[in-house]
Amino acid sequence: MNRAIEAGTSFGLDQRFVVNNLVLTAQGEQLRPKRKPKDKVAIHEAQHAVFGASLVTIVPGDGYLGKTEPDGPVKPIQAVAPHAAGGEGTGHDLNIVRMMGYSPESLMGAARSELAAREEEVNAIAVGLEDEKTLTSSGIKRVIFEYKTPKFETAKVFVQNADGGKAEISGVEVRDNIVMMPNVLYSVASKANTPQIH
Repeated sequence: MNRAIEAGTSFGLDQRFVVNNLVLTAQGEQLRPKRKPKDKVAIHEAQHAVFGASLVTIVPGDGYLGKTEPDGPVKPIQAVAPHAAGGEGTGHDLNIVRMMGYSPESLMGAARSELAAREEEVNAIAVGLEDEKTLTSSGIKRVIFEYKTPKFETAKVFVQNADGGKAEISGVEVRDNIVMMPNVLYSVASKANTPQIH
């Protein structure tokens, strides 16, 4: 018994999809590498924002290249974080810490530890800033969630027909974790182990 899959079928990695009495499921094969941020201002502001921000931007303003508005009172570790990471343009940040009555040097170790523990979140915020230029608190949460969600480049599709015939198709393209079945017809015979492309 041969059944054709409609050309152009697409479905989510976590879905069970039925078309023409064929059951399709997929498993991610190859992960897409996570993008690393390159913009120094985006990285600097992300190192502030990871400690809590209502707004962060890399749109230059009067006297600044980027700006982070904390979601509450400025935390000393939040202000010193980019300097602790070896960043540039931290003079104003260090003055804020001193005006709060803290020694920036005494906070460096704690800031480096916190940044190391939150490296993925810092990268997520910085990449989000490179793409969108400005993020609100909800935007920060969104870009962190999206960055942490595994994204696959390819998937293995499992096809089963009503008679129990099974096939596997490897290397199927995945976009935003949606499996993109090729624009060809696959048929699965009741005893076939591999699909036939027609």
